[in-house]
Amino acid sequence: MASFSGTKMPILSTDENGGENGEGVSSDGKYGSFETNTPKTSTLNSININPKNLRLSRSNTNLVLRPLIDKPTIERVFSRIEPGSLRGSTFTLASSAIGAGLLSLSLVMKTVGLALGVLLIVTGALLAFLSLEMLLDTADVILSFQGMTGDRSISYSTLAARVLGEKASFFVEIVFVVYSFGVIVGYFLVIGRSIEDVCGAVGISLANDTIPIILAALLALPLCLKRDISSLTFASLLCICAMGFVCIILAYRAFEDGNISDLPAPYARFESGFCSSATIVFFAFNCHTNIFAVYSSMQYPLLGRMKKVTLRSILIQFILYTMAGAFGYILFKDKTEGNILDNFPPEDTLASLCKGGVAIALLVGLPLNMHPTRSNLIQLTRKCWRGAAKDDGDEAVMENIEPSLISLVSITIALLILALFLALNVPGVSIVFSFLGATACVTMCYVYPTLMYLEVLEHLYPGFSHGQRLGLKIALHLLLIAMCGIGAVSIWESYAQIVKHRPAS
Repeated sequence: MASFSGTKMPILSTDENGGENGEGVSSDGKYGSFETNTPKTSTLNSININPKNLRLSRSNTNLVLRPLIDKPTIERVFSRIEPGSLRGSTFTLASSAIGAGLLSLSLVMKTVGLALGVLLIVTGALLAFLSLEMLLDTADVILSFQGMTGDRSISYSTLAARVLGEKASFFVEIVFVVYSFGVIVGYFLVIGRSIEDVCGAVGISLANDTIPIILAALLALPLCLKRDISSLTFASLLCICAMGFVCIILAYRAFEDGNISDLPAPYARFESGFCSSATIVFFAFNCHTNIFAVYSSMQYPLLGRMKKVTLRSILIQFILYTMAGAFGYILFKDKTEGNILDNFPPEDTLASLCKGGVAIALLVGLPLNMHPTRSNLIQLTRKCWRGAAKDDGDEAVMENIEPSLISLVSITIALLILALFLALNVPGVSIVFSFLGATACVTMCYVYPTLMYLEVLEHLYPGFSHGQRLGLKIALHLLLIAMCGIGAVSIWESYAQIVKHRPAS
């Protein structure tokens, strides 16, 4: 049982001090983690309020920071996008979700129909926003209880450990490894096919289909060996630009060919594959692993501002996903492939440029998934060894051991070889995304946020009656059951597709 669960937390009112020792602002002139000696606090000074004398609380944090961030609308809209600003954070969170999953959304439309497919994307957006809100509210309770009103430095696994216990945190890290590694497998499939089509467009013939995927792994190896990936931060921008280009091409081709006036029917299908389609959508909207990294890097990390970031990020994803899914299906109808780029012939020059851009973007972005896979794998290994080291009194030594260069290279090569093997034996990229959506994404996006939210429910809604709390708990448990059920059925459907496409011995 987590220490949180066994401790009765005080309900934080707007006037209650959030500091650990009942103290106000520290002697170094900071309110929480924010500097207060700025001319922009004159709004408070004009009414004889000194920010340095305010106690730490959620309401006082808003009172101190609001004068710092209030700007005229024109100035906000046309000013440069700064790292950690509202717009910068929105773009960062959106770009962490928008990736290769967009390429399989047209298959979702083909499987369930155009109208039901759009409804599925709407539902996915609403559920993603709801679960992000639950994560933020849970973190706000925990951070406020710890006297960290201004500081938002917390990770997903740390939050899980604080609310649900160390075992839950350990499992979160396993899920992170599965997710990041699965994305690498999916990237190999998309990059390999794009390389093959671009080579065909320029007249280069390849002996077989495995060569492009092997080439993708070889090109990715030097990038994946980097210890510091800060120089690859532009990869997210490159990826979102590439996917935006895909959406534009799909829309242009749909209007150019006149298919926009001939919508495919039926508009809704309830057949086998519905749950797999739902989990592809879950995968596409997954930005939950980066929510706290974005939150802690904001210039003024107010809860209300972060909720604006999540809402706007989900809206950006929704617009791009609806465009890609709808226009791709309208353009190719029942011939739609799991990777919509596979529908374009090699002689289509514009599409070939798009494929090349996607291949480069995903190739550069691949280390951004290899790095957390490797880091979490090393961390899991340390935790497994920690118990034995603790018995021998060597726990502190184990904690400080850094992996050698040989170890990092060996782990990276082993992960790439395993990912390459899976990519060569999986029938299509949509199966990879569906499986990840059914396992890792259901766990990270719905199961853990719901379980943690249930733990802090009493502290979020102290004015609720017993009946209101009971109704909310029942609704959350029903959501939990529904998500787990969809995930379980999707796993079975993915397994059935793999067996179906397995070559006869």
